[in-house]
Formats: sequence, C-alpha cells, structure tokens
Amino acid sequence: VVDFLKEQGRPTYLEEIVKGVEEKENEEEMASHDRLYEEAKELVLRRGIASTSLLQRRLSIGYNRAARIMDELEREGVVGPARGSKARQIIIRGEK
Repeated sequence: VVDFLKEQGRPTYLEEIVKGVEEKENEEEMASHDRLYEEAKELVLRRGIASTSLLQRRLSIGYNRAARIMDELEREGVVGPARGSKARQIIIRGEK
C-alpha cells in the first residue's frame, strides 16, 4: 500500500492547515517556555546558584527542558557559561 501511494507522486499539503498547526505548536511552546523561564530566573536569583539539576528538581522537569531554559538564561545574561559539573555563576542579581 505504501509503495503504491509513493508511486502516485508527491503529497500536496494545504498551506493554511500546515501553517495553522505550526503556529499552534509555537504558541503552546512559547506559553510554556515563558512561564518556566521567569520561574527559573527567579529561582536562580533567589538561590544564588544556577544548575540544570536545580531546575530539574525544583521545577519538576526533565533534563532537556532544564538545559534549554539554562541556555536561555545564559543568552539573556542571567548566568555565565557552563563550568563542567560546577554550578554556573550568576551574572545579574535579583532586585532588592
């Protein structure tokens, strides 16, 4: 069956459907990311240390998500670069 369908030619996608699905996925990802990013930022500023494992434990998330948030914190100048197994340096301090 699959071979027969492949022989019929390339698929034709309705662009408005594909675009709608992609936009919805991006919106869901951004909404989740924004909430966790701010929570993670507050956490590391309050604790004075930043590590992926801290984010995993305190935010109850997996390694990949914690690592992405940590990368974003680094891009935004909140934390310094990775230092092996040591916690990252906090670059900005929380407002008093």
